[in-house]
Amino acid sequence: NGSSIFTGDAGSGESNARRYLIESDLVEAIIALPENMFYNTPLETFIWILSNRKNERRKGKIQLIDATAMKFPLRKNMGEKNCELTPEIRAEILRIFMDMEQSDVSMIFNNDEFAYWSITIERPLRLRVCPDRDIPAAVFKKAEERDAVQKALASVPADTPTDDWDAFAKATKLKAAVLKKIRPFVTEKDPAAKPVEGEADVDLRDTENVPFTYEGGVEAFMRNEVLTYAPDAYVDEKKTTVGYEISFAKYFYKPAQLCETADVLSRLGILEKELEKLKRSRMSRLMTEISETISQRETAVSWMKTIPAHWDEKSLIQFAEEQQIKNKGMVEDNLLSLSYGKIINKDIHATEGLLPASFEGYQIVHNGNIILRFTDLQNDHKSLRTGLVTQTGIITSAYTCLKTREGILPEYLQLQLHIADLCKVFYGMGGGVRQSIGFKDIRGLTIAIPPIEEQERILKRVHGIEETIRDAIEKHKAIITALEDLRNCLIADVVTGKADADADGRGEEEEGNVTLE
Repeated sequence: NGSSIFTGDAGSGESNARRYLIESDLVEAIIALPENMFYNTPLETFIWILSNRKNERRKGKIQLIDATAMKFPLRKNMGEKNCELTPEIRAEILRIFMDMEQSDVSMIFNNDEFAYWSITIERPLRLRVCPDRDIPAAVFKKAEERDAVQKALASVPADTPTDDWDAFAKATKLKAAVLKKIRPFVTEKDPAAKPVEGEADVDLRDTENVPFTYEGGVEAFMRNEVLTYAPDAYVDEKKTTVGYEISFAKYFYKPAQLCETADVLSRLGILEKELEKLKRSRMSRLMTEISETISQRETAVSWMKTIPAHWDEKSLIQFAEEQQIKNKGMVEDNLLSLSYGKIINKDIHATEGLLPASFEGYQIVHNGNIILRFTDLQNDHKSLRTGLVTQTGIITSAYTCLKTREGILPEYLQLQLHIADLCKVFYGMGGGVRQSIGFKDIRGLTIAIPPIEEQERILKRVHGIEETIRDAIEKHKAIITALEDLRNCLIADVVTGKADADADGRGEEEEGNVTLE
């Protein structure tokens, strides 16, 4: 099954099994079969073709064959199994394998395409000393020990810097074991303080997967992707491991083709004719505005063909960062949740045991933050799964919170992420192959950014579109409600004998269409 190609992080048994097979150059090809091929499971399945006698053209290479669409439906399902491979399909798969040519369903890669370094990125611990803080009595077994420590703290020279833990600790002349006990109570983290020698901040620790094919390797990755935003970051070389993963979704992902604006306008034109009242609404003006032409250019944005010529293209990390503020001490209890693109307040007093007794450790979010849930983005590409925070509150660890940087409006970025969602970008990253993704997987996503003043105009335009569509929906709802009422009345009249049972049931006709006033 699919576990053989993606399960397990770098250094795990599964990853090491793939590493052995690939580094030993035993893998000739992997074939992805259609879903629902077997009786007891709908899961994706794969055929591995292994050989220790590769011919010259296959040495150092692996062929991936996407046969997921090559299937013949069964006349009657057998449990989960609803399709099969006919002799003709099997012959075609064999031909693709033997030809070993690049195509829409066949791709050839060097072995190191599937390898990566899993690196641990550390940042130094920075502590500010608060010597006047009280040390709990329970820290020491004897009261005189505590008194001696407080006396030592009080005797530190006044000119000793409080933003340098190493210098302050040395000035106390206390033993290392004692300093270790009291440090949590007399210090707090401060990005402006000096680094503590030889210690990393575990809260700032991050892991990244760097492909073997990344030009310049780990050093270039750190220079390009990390040090620009965190100049004091460094790699803990002792924790670096090698992993192997094979993602069919990455190589054979085909984004959905969006409708052209002209097609949408054509459909709206048909609706306009069917609903005469919409002709006199703002819809007509909106359709005229959308038809305006803007100078376009080709773009590297994966889910757009073109963008306005004056717009910029940058990676997501340049405009947003992941924010994690823990709800320590229960300072917040305004529980928020994301529901179909809207952030709602949950009543913590009316859940009858469905919520935990404490919200300690939940994430605090503020106005202007963007929250999203990657599991929803991967599994449901048709629904809006991002939301813009408009109030201070807390969210569960299942959500990711983003904070925008200078140069982009939070609401505009939230709409960008929503569009990417509709284009299946996130869905393609998971697609049943990678079990979970996070912000580190999408931070390199290229987005198109107009100037700030144009972002403001776009948002104003979007609000107008939403209002127009809401008006149209309300008109449709009113018509549907009226038709349902009419249906119930007509049925009641016929059943009770108030209406002629021999009538054909149609209203007044005009050119073949029912006209209802």
